[in-house]
Amino acid sequence: LAVMQQGLGDVFADVAKGDLSRITAWLRENIHQYASFKKPGKLFEDACGKFDAKYYTDYLNRKYSELYNL
Repeated sequence: LAVMQQGLGDVFADVAKGDLSRITAWLRENIHQYASFKKPGKLFEDACGKFDAKYYTDYLNRKYSELYNL
């Protein structure tokens, strides 16, 4: 999501309007066309760069803070 937003800007406004076309185009260009040719780790790295656990832990903190009012 962070890499997608670097290229597209705020995608949540599009989602709120029900417009997924920019997201779908990004996924098609960066993920879907390569999915059967690359191993998952290589595909991820090519689309997003090296894995950074900070993005995942930030997501988990945000999600569970909202769920459990932390």
